[in-house]
Order: sequence, then C-alpha cells, then structure tokens
Amino acid sequence: MKTRFVFIEYGNKDVYFNELKYALMTLKRHCDLTASDVYVYSESVDRYAELPVTAVSIKEDLQAYSLEGRYHFRIKPMVIGLALKTLPADTCLVFLDTDTYVRSSLTQRLAEIQSKRVLMNAFEKRNPYPNSVLNNLLLPSGLTYSYDPNVSVMFNSGVMCVLSEHRLIFLDAVAILDGMLHAGFTAHTIEQCAVSEAFRIHGVEIQEVKKEVVHYWRSTDKKYMHQQLSRYFADTASVKGLPDFSIPHNWFLARWHKLMGLN
Repeated sequence: MKTRFVFIEYGNKDVYFNELKYALMTLKRHCDLTASDVYVYSESVDRYAELPVTAVSIKEDLQAYSLEGRYHFRIKPMVIGLALKTLPADTCLVFLDTDTYVRSSLTQRLAEIQSKRVLMNAFEKRNPYPNSVLNNLLLPSGLTYSYDPNVSVMFNSGVMCVLSEHRLIFLDAVAILDGMLHAGFTAHTIEQCAVSEAFRIHGVEIQEVKKEVVHYWRSTDKKYMHQQLSRYFADTASVKGLPDFSIPHNWFLARWHKLMGLN
C-alpha cells in the first residue's frame, strides 16, 4: 500500500513553517519521498515552492472551515476529509501535526491500518468532559450520537493514519464537533474527542502511534523546540530547500531549559 503524508499549516507564522520543515526533515530520514507523497494544505503555498511537497491552498476555505474563526481546530478534520476525497486507491493517509517529529520508520505500523483499525497519536482519557451533555445528535451517516460519560474516549490527534473509506467517519466527526460547540462544550480539545468518538461509534479500533512519532504539544516542550528551531534554521539559512540537522529533545531537557531560564 502506498502512503500519502499530509500536513496542515495556517496562521501565516514562521514558527509553524519551521515546525513543518523540521517534521518533514525527520520524516525523510525514514522514507524515500517525492513531492507527490507529501501534501501541505496551507494559506501560504508560495513559501513551499522550494520544498519537496505538493502545496494545496486552503486560503479561501479557512473562514468557513473554522466557523468564521470561532473554532480553528475544526480546520483539521475538514481538511482531512478533503484530502481523503482525492486520495488514490490503495493508499493510506498519514496526517502529522506540524509540531511533531519522526524518530523511527512507520512502515510496520502503517501495515496495521484497515477498515476497522486506524492509528492515532496517543490515548488521553475517558470521559474528557464529565459535566457536558449532548444527546441524540443525528449524523450524516444516519447514526445518532450521544456523549456518554461511561464510554466516551479521547485520543490525541497529532497523528492520524487512515484510509479513504474513513472519509464518512470524518464527516460524522465534524458533525459531532459542531454539536459539541452548539451544546456549550468549551474545551479546546473537542476536535480530537469528536474524531475519536466518531471512530468509536463506527466500531473502528484506534491504536496508538507514539514511539515512532513525538508530538511536542505541551507548553514547556513547545517553547523549547521553538527556540531550538529558530536557532538551527538561522544557522542553516544559506541552505536551499531542506537542511539536515537533529535537535536534541526529551522530557528532562526541555524542563531543564525552562528551569535554567534558557527558553
């Protein structure tokens, strides 16, 4: 099975661009990729001209995808649904957040993907919103969704590995997300809960993929990585395309930098 890697970058900030470039650098160490293997959905496609990717503009869609800026994380399932619509047959889609890096091959893990099994970054919790209520929401698939504190789950969506046949599940995920917003759910994580719940009600098993890919979403790790990315890319500014460097990073190192006032 072939693989298409997908990134989403919006906000027009250099730090996100640097995150994506580093994620791509680390990915290419473990995969022989061409520009047609990596799709970047962005509002600023021009700055990807010298990178080995296929850039797709979503500039005109961002307002609608984010409900006029009400909830920006809604952009992710909307774009993945779009990407799945154009995914070639016999191809899996691997979505990576920009704030990730790859430390080992994904080949064996991707072989696990099938109709009733997908990969997401890491299990986070059951019943993430214990005081929230959402009942009897009719979904595009015809299923009815209710948030159930006894079975509701949330996986981190920094990594998602799926097939084109899962597109309808992402349509349901967007509907669940919108239902949560309408019902007054206020957590910024409802996007990843909605995706996790859509897979659950469709009977699709979610397996973690967290050893092969690091998602540095926590504040201390993000601040550390942003500082390092800025320094390393400044040092390699004369390199056209992608430079090649590795940033040392672990839980302790990021917190030591914080303790010492280095980031």
